[in-house]
Amino acid sequence: MPAMPAMPYAAFILAPAHISPSGPLFAAVTRPDSSALGLPGGKLLPGETQRQAAIREAYEEGWGIIGLAAEPFHTATIDDHEIVWFAAVGAFQLPAFTEQNRGTPVLATANDIRSSGFGNAEAIAAYQKLVAIKPGYKDAAERLGGLRVATGRMPVAQAPAASP
Repeated sequence: MPAMPAMPYAAFILAPAHISPSGPLFAAVTRPDSSALGLPGGKLLPGETQRQAAIREAYEEGWGIIGLAAEPFHTATIDDHEIVWFAAVGAFQLPAFTEQNRGTPVLATANDIRSSGFGNAEAIAAYQKLVAIKPGYKDAAERLGGLRVATGRMPVAQAPAASP
């Protein structure tokens, strides 16, 4: 009997949030119960597309996303689950977000992401092949503009309200 294909499970976003002289710093999240670093994203809800889940999770974790690609740039199967990564032109921290008690938005280098586990080493390698980021936001935006970019930006006023 042939193996069942992996079911869509989770989606993550790799987005530069700051361009420094030494290279891009990416949107990331740390968890209060550990020093674990992760990319914005998470599990799909019933009826949600991978792209919708990535955007929703990023907003819940404190990141607004600019210019999210229409299709993932990297896919992996981890523990029989399909995990995807989307590229974005940029990210910005939201002033209020729903999961403030579950994580903190932080900036991370490519090396930080590479060593964070959960398939991120392969994702950052695929991202770096896809886009040769140079210092300067305009450069990154122009390079990612070659992808089928669809805006994933939600005005801050419409971002989900923080939990009381």
